[in-house]
Amino acid sequence: MTERELRLRVQGWQYSRRAIVRDNTLYMEIARASCSHCSTCSGRIRTVESRLLGSDTPWRFVNLNGSIHLAVEPQQMPASVGNYMSGLLGLQISES
Repeated sequence: MTERELRLRVQGWQYSRRAIVRDNTLYMEIARASCSHCSTCSGRIRTVESRLLGSDTPWRFVNLNGSIHLAVEPQQMPASVGNYMSGLLGLQISES
């Protein structure tokens, strides 16, 4: 199993997000599980979910290390995770 960890900055979100590339899956932290009920975090979860409805990319939410992560399985692993997630979610995301 190969794994790479990086940080992603989402425009309009206060803190950078942990991202993991593991085999053929990308994981992007969306919210802390303990905070997912607050209006800001639950809104982020709903936004991500609504932007992925109807997507042909397999996705799911998973709990990793106390955080809710979006897990996606692209057909081909992208060179830039930030650019890929930007296109997928319609948010400005960059690698930091």
